[in-house]
Amino acid sequence: MQRKIDLCAHLFKLNNSFRKVWSRSERQFQRITLETCRVNLQRRSLFVQMQQFSNNPNHPFKPAMDYPTIILDNLDRFISNVDDQQNVEEGIQKCTQSFQKILQLLNLSQIEYVEVPNILNKMSEMMTKARSIPTLGYELETCICKIMRECQGLSYLISNCDSNNDAVIFSSAKLLGQCLTPENRAYVVEHGLEKVVRGVCGTTRNRLSVEQSRVRTGILEHLFKHSDSTCEEILRFGGLQAVIEDCRRNDVEILRNCAKALTNFSLYGRSREIQKAIIHHNVTLWLFSLAFNDDDIVKYYACLATCILAADRKLLANVLRSGTLELVELFLINHDPAEFIVSNRSHILSQSKNWLSRLTPVLNSTRAEAVDLAAFHFLLEASIGQLEENIEVFREIGAMDVLNKIGSAPSLGAKFAARVLRLFGEKVPAKLSKQAHLWSVNEVQQWVSHIGFSQYRKNFREVGVDGDLLLREVNEKTLTEDLNIKNGLHRLRFLRELKNLKKYIDYGSLDEDDLNGFLRGINAEYSVYTYAMLSAGVRRRLLMNVTEEFLRTECKIENSIHVSQILNAIADTLPARYGQCNRKFSSMSAEEIFSRMSTLIDRKLQPIVTSIKAVNDKLDAMDSSSDDDDDDDLD
Repeated sequence: MQRKIDLCAHLFKLNNSFRKVWSRSERQFQRITLETCRVNLQRRSLFVQMQQFSNNPNHPFKPAMDYPTIILDNLDRFISNVDDQQNVEEGIQKCTQSFQKILQLLNLSQIEYVEVPNILNKMSEMMTKARSIPTLGYELETCICKIMRECQGLSYLISNCDSNNDAVIFSSAKLLGQCLTPENRAYVVEHGLEKVVRGVCGTTRNRLSVEQSRVRTGILEHLFKHSDSTCEEILRFGGLQAVIEDCRRNDVEILRNCAKALTNFSLYGRSREIQKAIIHHNVTLWLFSLAFNDDDIVKYYACLATCILAADRKLLANVLRSGTLELVELFLINHDPAEFIVSNRSHILSQSKNWLSRLTPVLNSTRAEAVDLAAFHFLLEASIGQLEENIEVFREIGAMDVLNKIGSAPSLGAKFAARVLRLFGEKVPAKLSKQAHLWSVNEVQQWVSHIGFSQYRKNFREVGVDGDLLLREVNEKTLTEDLNIKNGLHRLRFLRELKNLKKYIDYGSLDEDDLNGFLRGINAEYSVYTYAMLSAGVRRRLLMNVTEEFLRTECKIENSIHVSQILNAIADTLPARYGQCNRKFSSMSAEEIFSRMSTLIDRKLQPIVTSIKAVNDKLDAMDSSSDDDDDDDLD
């Protein structure tokens, strides 16, 4: 009897278990059936909508041809009726709806694979046309980019980047490059950075067309502008190598993209790995070649990237060897910011708050060229967009305080900083004269405060240090004993700022035959000795009388190598400049005169010649070793 009861209980449990399994299976079946029905209804709905667009209802709709045509027609009507606000809103709605439908077709594989490149290329044309609409192009472009992200358009383009079909990869990359707003850029980095970078850079060894190189460099320019970790990943995927490869092109748009990409890479990539890559791939030499380009945009961004790298002390020596910093001051002298914006308005776009916050530290660089060009760029940013928004951003990132400090300095960047402050309605600090040797005691105190030593203003006032004493007598000993600066690091910082001041002084009539130019011709750093030599009575026409002992004792030049190079430069220059001297110039042969003049020219142009030769060597090495690895080409 008990066994029968146990058997019945067991059968009851089995029955309950079976019912649960059957109920779960039935629910899953219903869910699958509903999903299938939903997809089929969605496809049928799309087909019905496509049939409505067709001119001839007896023929099937051809999405590869009809849909892009309809989109472009909508844009044409939109542009022609741009003054009618109702038509504007209707045009935006129609264009965005059409984009949504095309993306649905692509994601549901309702378009033949062979037609995909044509459709994507026409969608790219639509993006270009939308961007060109005056005043409303930005609004329409932003709306379409949002649709691309929310309707899985970006996901579709990312998946195409690892396709075996080069046409699909290129057309997908071309459309993707036009959709990289900050939000879309973050989406690509999170969901498919490797696919995209390897897709556009995977054919580095093959000679790409001009259009393909434009697309590749354009995408990399945007992706570098994300974060330090993203720059590291792109570096590992071959992104930097691809940009360097395209720096050899002659197409202006490609070179613009390369210069901007290297600027973003220098600005966002701050890790040790990236610093090593910059040195290993000779980025500074490529920037030197770009800085010599005839196009102002290429030249500007090459100089800006160089200044960003120069602000990093670990890369400063590498930048100085390239000679590019010497071109920055020449660029600033020859370009007025207002005219530069007018002539290049379509290529100078307002940067994000994050981008500007990364540029702000360059304003505090020890290199005057970097400070001047950074101030130039902030003036460009202040002149673009809404003043209220710009001034708020400048305050938040701390740029206003630094610009206020630069505005009172005796430097080229001071006039750019002062124009920014005037543009925002801020008070411009009194600017110090560049003729520092004529400064009064009060002006010296103002400069001391400007460089961050306001706690020692009283010391300089009590001693009565004017411009002449500042340049001629202030050294380690006088700072300690006379000016009572006990902190050793403070003394080192002060002497560094004083050295930078001596490099950019305007001596005016005091230096009538340009002794400062002679010293700068030897080495830009030697201009720190100009005032000491002028104070000792040295003039360029009297250099033949200068001896080693005179330089050491009267001019207070302690560095033996500097003394030797100055004497060598005097020996090489005097025979060519002064016919009557103790070397009997008149008795020299033509070969000797030619040899001495060649030596002088080589000495003057040595930095530029070295950099050009290095770039040419790298190009020749790349051409002759096309079968080697990427790293070996730039070794």
